[in-house]
Amino acid sequence: MTGVANPRELPRRLHWWLSISDPGRVRVRDAWAAALSVCLAIVAMALTSIVLEQKLDTITVSGFMAMQGALMVKDRTLREREITTALLLAPAIAGVSVAAVLNAHWLAEDVGLVLAVFVAVWVRRFGPRGTALGMVGFFGYFFGLLTHATVDALPMLILAIAVGVASSLLVRVAIIRERPRLQLQRLSSSLRVASRAVLDAALAADRSSPRRLHAQLDRLGETAMAVDDWQDRFRTARHVDVSAGELSARVFEAQISMEQAASALWEQDPSFPPPAPLRDSVAALRAVLARSVSADQVASARASVDAARDDADGTGPAGVAVTAVRHAVHAQAAIHAIRPLPASAHWPVGRESAAGKGMAGRGMAGQGAAADNGPTRWWHARQWDPATRAAIQAAIAAAIATVLGDLISADRWYWAVLSSFMIFYSTTTRGGILTKAWRRVFGTILGVAGALLVVVLIGHHPVVQLALLVVCVFLALYFGPLSYTLLTFFSTILLATAYELLGVLNLKILEWRVEETIAGAAVGIAASYFVLSTRSHPVLLGTIRAYLGVLDTLIARCADAVLRPGHEEELLLISRELDGALAEVVEAAEPLRVVGSPQHRRDARKWERQLKLNSRSAHELARAGVLAQDEDESSGPSRATADAFRRAAEHVRQNVAVAVGQIDGERVSEPDLETETVVMNVLETLPPHEDAEGTLRGAVRGLSRVNRTLPDFERGAGVGRRPSLVRVD
Repeated sequence: MTGVANPRELPRRLHWWLSISDPGRVRVRDAWAAALSVCLAIVAMALTSIVLEQKLDTITVSGFMAMQGALMVKDRTLREREITTALLLAPAIAGVSVAAVLNAHWLAEDVGLVLAVFVAVWVRRFGPRGTALGMVGFFGYFFGLLTHATVDALPMLILAIAVGVASSLLVRVAIIRERPRLQLQRLSSSLRVASRAVLDAALAADRSSPRRLHAQLDRLGETAMAVDDWQDRFRTARHVDVSAGELSARVFEAQISMEQAASALWEQDPSFPPPAPLRDSVAALRAVLARSVSADQVASARASVDAARDDADGTGPAGVAVTAVRHAVHAQAAIHAIRPLPASAHWPVGRESAAGKGMAGRGMAGQGAAADNGPTRWWHARQWDPATRAAIQAAIAAAIATVLGDLISADRWYWAVLSSFMIFYSTTTRGGILTKAWRRVFGTILGVAGALLVVVLIGHHPVVQLALLVVCVFLALYFGPLSYTLLTFFSTILLATAYELLGVLNLKILEWRVEETIAGAAVGIAASYFVLSTRSHPVLLGTIRAYLGVLDTLIARCADAVLRPGHEEELLLISRELDGALAEVVEAAEPLRVVGSPQHRRDARKWERQLKLNSRSAHELARAGVLAQDEDESSGPSRATADAFRRAAEHVRQNVAVAVGQIDGERVSEPDLETETVVMNVLETLPPHEDAEGTLRGAVRGLSRVNRTLPDFERGAGVGRRPSLVRVD
């Protein structure tokens, strides 16, 4: 083999990378829309300025406002995003108008800047729309200060803002419209690619560490969640031939069955050749996960895996793996069977179920739990809304950064203010702010180095530089959701290229850029630590508490579903709420993993890893409950089995309560040793002829794994040594 990749393989590799890293290619679309919006805004404002015989300096305002319209608007549905984009005009005009009125009064200008920062952060409490309007209002005021706007200059500035917002709205509404059917097709393809990556990781020859498998399982979960996000944004029954609830069920089954198949395949000994039925099953799974597969090939794969199941020994590990792979093949076949509807056709509105439309509520459990702190007294700062505390911190930081920035450079003081302000965007804890600050500084330093390289390689060639501006906008928006460092890196190159295009770039400006960024970041960090500080560790524990609350609900509902077959328990919705709660845990843990103390870093990594395992175990339990919902009411277990399973579920729920108690600082007494086998004892009540693939057996396995994967919060809760939670197998 050679180290050079086959050129014919590049399209396939690019498709694989895009499918894994950007399910549905949503980021590609958003980044391209932003770049096109900026281009349209700059061209339109340049032509307008020429016609009106005005200077071209307002084109930067138009371009920046177009970029903000694409970057800041993050509402759930298409209509909400269009409305928010249109509303951006009002706060932007208000901001620049106030700046123009206060232009002759420097003290009033500075006070206005501090108030603009406060309002921009405070309105985050009103959700994505409040965040977008607040940020654009701040930048309207900021550009008014930056351009030393006067009342006489307001018409051109307002026109520049209007052109920028209109360009963003035009691209969003008319040029690059949402294409729901194509997005869902791409998401389905991404789901297959992610499943194929999980399969490859599960069959890897090196079984020394499951880290790669866990990473691919995480990607699979993110892709499944992306489909749920699609359902939040569009009405499923208008675009495909299944209802919202049916699509949710099929995607959930595809994800969970793939997780179980990967677990079963991982347990196989790679040093021995697999038996023929398992080999045929894996081949059938690979066939349905191919990039392009026909209906006949899907049917052939289903027949092959069914035959392999009949030939396999169902009692051994290989037989269990064959059964799990068979479920995965049938689940993928169900995804393949979904067909897009013609543009003019849609299901009746009544076909939309709560299972498909209720996903927008996932993750709210943690917020609700955190909000229930009793009556709020205004003089108790610790009870204030996090957005209010962050707004005060950001305002104080902006006031100090204004002074420090002016000391560094009277011409570029605004970089310090921007740095101190932007590190408060989308975070409220001091760990999150510290993480964002150092990433902004690091990205700026790398961006300055990259800018110097670009200047040397390109020189002063306006056409090439304009093209580079568009590329930087695209890359900043594409990689920004993944890495704040990369967002800052490409933004710095974008800024330096614009200065070089205007003929004002020099080493001193780049030096000021770094110094002002460091000064603003340092002020922001200081404000987050010494003014109404919000620690990251309690926030993490709060999200874990919320996760355990949803887990407790899921266990209770799954137990009801298994014991009362045929009854709807909304398990898909609760399972996705659990996934949302886990996502909030991961987000809250990131600052501690990056800048926390050694103990906090270890705790955050350990709890995140254990909760991910616990979540997958809960998926297995939820799948059993979902299957029970489709069974006949008369297929319920015997009274003895039902009583045993109910005791087992209550036992696991008590262990969940123990974990919550640990987080709250409670000491845990030694559990009764006689209860250590209470979950698996349910199987002893089943008749000998009970199907090994039966719903109840699956529920017992899932319940046992949920119990075994509950984390130990002893150290994080700050309590003394406690007995381990009951672990049963």
